[in-house]
Amino acid sequence: MPNNSPQDMQQDIAGGVAAVTENVRGFIDRSTERAAHLRDVAMERGRSAVHKAQHTVEERPLAAIGVAFGAGLLLGLWLRRG
Repeated sequence: MPNNSPQDMQQDIAGGVAAVTENVRGFIDRSTERAAHLRDVAMERGRSAVHKAQHTVEERPLAAIGVAFGAGLLLGLWLRRG
């Protein structure tokens, strides 16, 4: 069994801490990049959904009014019962 001096143990610990620190930094960097990508995808999908909804309302305004009225009526009845 080797007899490590306190200096050797301190160097081993410092090396281990440095390795863990580097791993955590890499994880944070990758997570930040992934979160930014997911944010961009969500924003694009949201814009697309809004564009489609606007297009549908422009194409069929009376149907859109009917759907909005029906949804409002159902929501009002649901809230009244609750």
